[in-house]
Amino acid sequence: MVGFERLFRSFLLCLLCVTAYIPQTAFGGDPAEIDLRWKQETPWVWLRTPAVAESTFFLMVKHGEIAEISLSTGKVMRSTVPPEPGDCESPVLHSGKLYVACGNSNMTVFDASTLEVVWSKYMVPPDYDHGCNMHMEFRISPPAVEDSLIYFTSDDGYVYCLHSKDGTMKWKQNSGMAHHTPLVHEGFVYVAGGDSCLTVIRSANGEIEYKIRLGETVEYGRPKVIGNDVFMAGRGGTVFCINSLEGSFRWKRQVGSRVRAEISVTGKTVCLADASGLYMLDPGTGDLLWKRDLSADCPIQDERFVYCHTHDQGFLILDVSTGSLLGIHQTEEPGFFNRPVLIPHGILVCARGSIYCLANPYHFR
Repeated sequence: MVGFERLFRSFLLCLLCVTAYIPQTAFGGDPAEIDLRWKQETPWVWLRTPAVAESTFFLMVKHGEIAEISLSTGKVMRSTVPPEPGDCESPVLHSGKLYVACGNSNMTVFDASTLEVVWSKYMVPPDYDHGCNMHMEFRISPPAVEDSLIYFTSDDGYVYCLHSKDGTMKWKQNSGMAHHTPLVHEGFVYVAGGDSCLTVIRSANGEIEYKIRLGETVEYGRPKVIGNDVFMAGRGGTVFCINSLEGSFRWKRQVGSRVRAEISVTGKTVCLADASGLYMLDPGTGDLLWKRDLSADCPIQDERFVYCHTHDQGFLILDVSTGSLLGIHQTEEPGFFNRPVLIPHGILVCARGSIYCLANPYHFR
């Protein structure tokens, strides 16, 4: 009997300890305050989504300069200037290499361990004359890296496929102007862009498989895929779900006003945001599950939580099932089409001119 009482007391003590660490909102109280680990102001205002390594992350924090930054302190450890030192897009880290779309139609690849250039290539020559003595600068998107190939879009209207080893071109295909990283899935490349179409290209040879007329421009949002369904959202606030095998609409739903950035898709939910609100849809039907009246971009989600940097309310954590506000940290600046990044026990949030490292109160759950 004495042994049972000791065991029961130990159980109660453990329960109290665990309860002390569960945010109040788990029991229906006020939102938990998300603690700030560190904040670093940056010379460059239009920060992108960082590429996270083990203990560091990579980002352009000064115009034309890629920095490696400590995850624990936010201090710049080292930096480098690409051969074309322009406005660099979100860096992509893959298999020890750092891919940077920067400047005027230039893709540069660095060795992530040394920050030495592996190769650098211009898609359009730097001295390109568009006519009438007018020089055109073409932006290119961050690449999708798959096996030994990389794929990206360009303002010149082409989708490019290069060998990741040395930058030699495998193919390029005219698909209409696009600003986002393409989706590569089961032998096909999906691009939605300025021509208001979804273009599907064979990854093996660059031939167009089919086009679907969307009727809306897709600005900066990379298509997402779950199973055979491809999802994207347009400038008119419409979310599209397309059956990739049949090349036809499964459903489309107009919910927002102007979706300009990334959406988030899981097998259970589709989450998107714009100036009119934060929306959660059913991926099977497109039905609206819930909406919150706030202005935001680029939410991310997992099975239980939505993480979102708003334009005026700071950084929020919400319940994925109900939209209930669980956690908040009042940042001083809005984001700029970049996604928060979950790191071990924390969250990286890039605002306009500042990087925040927040403690994640729900990491243990």
